[in-house]
Amino acid sequence: MVKLKAFLVHFCGSAVVLFTFLSMVFFIWYPEPYFQLEGIARIIIVLLLVDLVAGPVLTGIVYKPGKKSLVFDISMILIAQIAFLSYGMYTIYSERPQYIVFNEDRFFTVQASAIDQEKVPTEVANTAFFARPKLIFNLVPKDPKIKVAIITQMFDGGKRMHEHVEFYRPYNTHSKDIRQAKAQSLDYVVNNYPAAKKVLEKLKIDKNIKDNQLLFFSIAGKFEQGTLILDKNTTQPIGFIMK
Repeated sequence: MVKLKAFLVHFCGSAVVLFTFLSMVFFIWYPEPYFQLEGIARIIIVLLLVDLVAGPVLTGIVYKPGKKSLVFDISMILIAQIAFLSYGMYTIYSERPQYIVFNEDRFFTVQASAIDQEKVPTEVANTAFFARPKLIFNLVPKDPKIKVAIITQMFDGGKRMHEHVEFYRPYNTHSKDIRQAKAQSLDYVVNNYPAAKKVLEKLKIDKNIKDNQLLFFSIAGKFEQGTLILDKNTTQPIGFIMK
């Protein structure tokens, strides 16, 4: 009974810390659909196993009132658990999709670790700790020499076009450019995404919107891809279809 109590105390403490962190993950850094696109489910599962299973179980096993090494044993378990949790938290935070970049005719998620933060234009900076992913328009240079140079560097391990922060511009000031970009057709989306019809029907009911008021653009995350649905009038995302 004493061991069970020790297990439960450790479990409850770990659960409070972990679920507080996960609430920030799901509602701030990785809101839908970016949780799926960035493929962090595997990291979350490992954190759950270590912090809600392994740690409390080990505490329950070693806990014995009056045991000389009890303080040392519990301390080692907590240190190991905190170290692992800290590493997991750091990885998730540093790999968060800091920017959602519209580049020519599609969207890309750009992780915080993939760019030089100091080169991001001040007018579009998104560095606050509790900042959600920010929509950005990438003003791709028209000079073919510059474009070729960037593509050449990319094949040599350099940054991809949508990771060149010097071209980042406010998303809302380029709504016209986005509406004029080559979007996916409704037929293409319906024919290539099994869940499309269901998603669109729900969207039309919830938003009271028609098919001709929607824009469809591909979006590529770190691990997954899909289609982002925009309101044609505002060019703001209002839905998502997973590939």
